Amino acid sequence: MKIWIDFTNSPHVNFFEPFIHQWTLQGHDLLITCKDHGNIIDLIELKGWKYTVLDKYGGKSKLKKIIFWVKRLYSLQKFLSMERPRIGIGQSTFGAPVAAKIRGIPFIYLNDNEHALAGNYIAMSFSTISILPIFLKDIAKKRKWEKYFNISYYPSTKESIYLSQIFKHFKKLNSKNEIHNIYFRPEPWTALYYKGKKNFLDNLLTDLSNKYKIFILPRYKEQLNHFLNLQNNNLTVLIKPVSLKTIVENCDLFIGAGGTMTREIAILGIPTISTYQDELLEVDKYLIRRGVMFHTIELDKNYIENVIQKNNDSSKVDLMTMGNEAFEYINLKMFELIKT
Repeated sequence: MKIWIDFTNSPHVNFFEPFIHQWTLQGHDLLITCKDHGNIIDLIELKGWKYTVLDKYGGKSKLKKIIFWVKRLYSLQKFLSMERPRIGIGQSTFGAPVAAKIRGIPFIYLNDNEHALAGNYIAMSFSTISILPIFLKDIAKKRKWEKYFNISYYPSTKESIYLSQIFKHFKKLNSKNEIHNIYFRPEPWTALYYKGKKNFLDNLLTDLSNKYKIFILPRYKEQLNHFLNLQNNNLTVLIKPVSLKTIVENCDLFIGAGGTMTREIAILGIPTISTYQDELLEVDKYLIRRGVMFHTIELDKNYIENVIQKNNDSSKVDLMTMGNEAFEYINLKMFELIKT
């Protein structure tokens, strides 16, 4: 059976890795389409998967996004017409459900970002079913999504789903007081939804490099060029994408100005500070409430030292257990849909 997966952002690669592994073992043919955006292609090639690139990122301009969205919709139509998959699935992909609906292909839409208002409305309207994390249930009711769309829920967070499969036996062997390597993930400069500050931690990162080894994980070429100007003997800018396993094996403290990677590291029990400058998503509030992640918009050395004295590993087991339940639930929904 042909299963189609559409990637539109780098975190989707890690999310679908355990699904792709399982479906491949079951003998299904996997059709992967992706947008040329960020380091999606590099990450897919790192996994060794076959893929088809359908257009590129439209930038931060709303007009360009609409133009590129329409263009990509046309490309998706041509692809589906030739390949004829049995079912499609995607995380935060707004055009794929429309293309699938037109071609009569069942589509499962996954999303955990309540701020993507227009995109969610379009995707949910054309998807066969939309599966959301349970912490969005109140928002779904408030916005009447359950009334107008076919909505279902999985426990925990999307990050817990794939981490529960990829890191089943992971345990970070490090004293909470032994911090040597700090990893930093910058803010999403080009994201349409992001209205926060840019480059606000440059001075702090340079200062921290006097005591710790700092590793910066840029998102795109523009960020790479910017942070290369800060590079010194203790501050390294990682030019090529690094696997999540490599990061967690070496990271003692993580500072994230974005979303997905920050949550990944936190769920795996590594001390994690979110410095996200815009309005927090419900998923971030959920993790902060559970004590899994710290958050501040005014990060300084004192805050970091306080975090180092704490341990945020207590809720990891519950999140990973629920992640495994969510993985099985999405698989069940997939094959239930195929049988109907």
